[in-house]
Amino acid sequence: CRLYAARVDGSLEYTTADFGGRTAIVLGSEAHGLSDQWQAADITPIRLPLLGAVDSLNLSATAAVLFYEAVRQKALKTREQTR
Repeated sequence: CRLYAARVDGSLEYTTADFGGRTAIVLGSEAHGLSDQWQAADITPIRLPLLGAVDSLNLSATAAVLFYEAVRQKALKTREQTR
């Protein structure tokens, strides 16, 4: 299972992450983010690019964007496999 941790300082933009296989996405609290245990070598930090002076998104908005992208990628992979 691929592990992704949503972080404001994530090195990988969420649209380039591969959510096509077995995937877990970890989200932290709005106030404190994720604890240091979610910075392990086998966990890829991902980010949502933000425009303007905003430094973070509401947790539910972040979850919606990330989960939609995961579903979109899985649907695309399924369509490609049935061709």
